Amino acid sequence: MKTGRLWGYLGDKKEIVFVATMTRGAEHPNEFLQNFNSYLQADAYAGYNDFIEKTSAIRLGCWAHVRRKFFDAKSLDPPRCKEILGLISELFANERYAKEKELPPEQHLEMRNNRARPVLSKIARLLRLAKQETL
Repeated sequence: MKTGRLWGYLGDKKEIVFVATMTRGAEHPNEFLQNFNSYLQADAYAGYNDFIEKTSAIRLGCWAHVRRKFFDAKSLDPPRCKEILGLISELFANERYAKEKELPPEQHLEMRNNRARPVLSKIARLLRLAKQETL
């Protein structure tokens, strides 16, 4: 059995491109994204690392992946994970609101600044406290 990959790319004009490859190698995003130099939202797959290191693109994380890690860690620190999962749910609720209201980009950004920034600050504070406790 051979492992390939289906690479999905969503452009800023909402076009979607799928590229199927026979391997999961870094050469594939390097080739497809060779002229790209903006924000790249991707999971933690190492196949993107080479591209990010060689370009001025900025890698953005995914809250769904972050959420999964805290969900998986619930048994290790239930109170802290529950609090952070609740805060991440607030972020998701904000995005659902923006989608339901079909907010234009300027209003969506304003909503994020007003609603998401305080939530992100709480998450950052909780993570800093957790880090201090483990040192």
